[in-house]
Amino acid sequence: MIEIRNVSIIREGIYILKGVSLSIKKGEFVAIVGPNGAGKTTLLDVITGFIKPTEGDVVIKNKRLDKKIYTGENIGYVFQEEYSRSNIPLTVEDVVSIGGYKRGSSFFHLKGNPGLIDKALEEVGISNLKHRSVSNLSGGERRKVSIARELSRQVDALLLDEVLANLDPPAQIDINGLIQRLHEELGITIVFVTHLLHYLPERVERIVGLKNGEVLFDKPRNKITGRMLTELYGCDGNKLSKYVGTFRV
Repeated sequence: MIEIRNVSIIREGIYILKGVSLSIKKGEFVAIVGPNGAGKTTLLDVITGFIKPTEGDVVIKNKRLDKKIYTGENIGYVFQEEYSRSNIPLTVEDVVSIGGYKRGSSFFHLKGNPGLIDKALEEVGISNLKHRSVSNLSGGERRKVSIARELSRQVDALLLDEVLANLDPPAQIDINGLIQRLHEELGITIVFVTHLLHYLPERVERIVGLKNGEVLFDKPRNKITGRMLTELYGCDGNKLSKYVGTFRV
């Protein structure tokens, strides 16, 4: 479904991504892990078409992304930092309805299907928050609103960038469980970016280690070793456990 072929991103002579190749099948649950600055978010931006590769190709559902504007219709993206301001004058319904806007050649237009909004709210379990102001929600509830927004677009894949960051443990566990349930019930492709390995969803099938813009390893979950992780993060096992938590295959 998603093909990244020898992709490089070069900025001011520096490689942000270097020769990255990655294939993700329909319905897979893949985790991308690595230290800060490894290029994880940049890779997601490439998949969505927000950033065009300096070198290489991106193919989504057998369609090559070229220099034209990519609509991103099939790919949902939940950013690491959303709703950074607490005084957002929007309701939950307003935010989720934004998922119904589709990019045209030079403007945005409303897709127009209110039923999809209610369905998405139900899928993430926040129907009761429909008319609440987003500014009055907890961090975990806001994450659910973001996920519902993307589901309302009926996407084929969901990219999640550090969605557990800055949440307390109960909220992390709650969002983790929601993501796994969506994968199980909807069969949606999920790409899960994180450095919190102790909260890596159990349904993750493959783990891709990204370091300095390059793929260090791409292995099934049960083939990941402690040595791979210490090389990825550049520290010994004791320091690693303090940084990323205890990882169990």
